[in-house]
Amino acid sequence: MREQTIGYTEIAEADLATRRGTFRAVAFRDPLDGHEHMALVRGEPGGEDDVLVRVHSECMTGDIFGATRCECGDQLGAALDAIA
Repeated sequence: MREQTIGYTEIAEADLATRRGTFRAVAFRDPLDGHEHMALVRGEPGGEDDVLVRVHSECMTGDIFGATRCECGDQLGAALDAIA
């Protein structure tokens, strides 16, 4: 797989206290499509070779409401546990 660096525009950044500890919430805009995204960052990953990441799709019913027919909330929780 070819690695490509694409710039982004940071919109906002704030500390986010969670049950798993404090993450840094970074909102940014993708310059290719203009969509806004959020990254939750734990620690200082800059310059590291091996950084654990999780790319998660929005799933309001699973992530927010805990819908039982959806595994998204559980998958997100497990990923945050591993990262923390």
